[in-house]
Amino acid sequence: LCGDRWGGTTLQGEGLHHADGHSHLLYSVVPGLRAYDPAWDYELATIVKDGLARMDGGPRACLYYVSLYDEPYTHPPMPEGAEEGILRGIYLFRKAPDAVRGERHAQLLGSGALLLEALRAQALLAVRYGVAADVWSVTSYLSLRQDALECERSTVLHPEKAARIPYVASKLGPTDGPIVAVTDHLQAVPDMVARWLPARLIPLGTDGFGLCDGRRDLRLGMGPCQAGFCAYRAAGIIHETLGHSHGNSNSQLLQFLQERWKGERPVMWGHSLRSLELDLHIY
Repeated sequence: LCGDRWGGTTLQGEGLHHADGHSHLLYSVVPGLRAYDPAWDYELATIVKDGLARMDGGPRACLYYVSLYDEPYTHPPMPEGAEEGILRGIYLFRKAPDAVRGERHAQLLGSGALLLEALRAQALLAVRYGVAADVWSVTSYLSLRQDALECERSTVLHPEKAARIPYVASKLGPTDGPIVAVTDHLQAVPDMVARWLPARLIPLGTDGFGLCDGRRDLRLGMGPCQAGFCAYRAAGIIHETLGHSHGNSNSQLLQFLQERWKGERPVMWGHSLRSLELDLHIY
């Protein structure tokens, strides 16, 4: 089952009837269902191939739900050894540039078309804040959650055996720094795996979205799933962890706001009205 024209900000003027950021939450309660949110063509091909193999004479009945987006962008070749991570839910797509590797680190999780914003945030963090950020492609938060719950269940039922480590914990456990997830889903979707992560998770989603506008204007106007905001949140958490003053975070937020609006007053919408200045204490 392919959910076409999916997401809160990846359409051109489609409006409310395609503002879908909750399907993966709804499907999380369906037994035997595997829900995926691929970003690249090779991820989609890998998932479809696996689905065909499982559903054609496989060991158990299952259903696949795949989110598809209405956004054109260039697709890279498949990284070597990525197949297991694609099917299980997460793999390292791009390491931080060697030139900025130091004491400040962050992990950026991206899904679907919004993985591109995580990649842009990686570059901003390196150039503007000196933060080494790794970018992970998360193809399925639901698969990661199902695996983690199964590991917990196995540990409870078989205490005499070594505890199984959830796949998401095995991947992100050895990493350093805060974890920022940028997604076209509701924030509750990345939150499905928060308790198994080694560090604080900052989900940036499309809660409250559903507007008739172009994707660029939506992301520019609303902020959270924009690369600049992703970079700002990661840098802000690192400053808090290192005990730096709020002055640094305030100046970063101010820089982000100035770049976002480019000197123009944005259009505001109904009960989703946002203050132009965005009170600094909120962030």
